[in-house]
Amino acid sequence: MFTSFDPVALDRASANLTPAGRCNGKGTAEIFSCIRPESDWRSLFEHSAKMGLGNSEYKLIRVR
Repeated sequence: MFTSFDPVALDRASANLTPAGRCNGKGTAEIFSCIRPESDWRSLFEHSAKMGLGNSEYKLIRVR
């Protein structure tokens, strides 16, 4: 479970920690690019930061 006051950082952390998957039987690949190879989904973080919605930098802190 993740939480943040910064929605861009939260999305970036979630995307970075999503496990890789198999892409068309060709070994492992980054799962989002496998599902939508035509998508430049990483640009979302840069564009969101430019709009002032947050920052794509984050620090994970484990809470017990």
